[in-house]
Amino acid sequence: MKNLSLNIHIDHSLQKLKYFIENLPVTNQLFVLTDLNTRKHCLPLLYSVSDSLAKAVIIEIPAGEKNKNIQSL
Repeated sequence: MKNLSLNIHIDHSLQKLKYFIENLPVTNQLFVLTDLNTRKHCLPLLYSVSDSLAKAVIIEIPAGEKNKNIQSL
């Protein structure tokens, strides 16, 4: 079995996301489309970016590429 080493780099993109979210008009509803794996592994990081995301409506689709299409919604 090969040992894989992954380097993850997070740049200022999260700061840009925070700026975008915090500058949305108050009347806008925020939605986050995610699959099960992304919700588990990535959504906590997004929640740390902005408190506004805690109010977002989460739309979750099943994991897997076959589910990433408009029909699965």
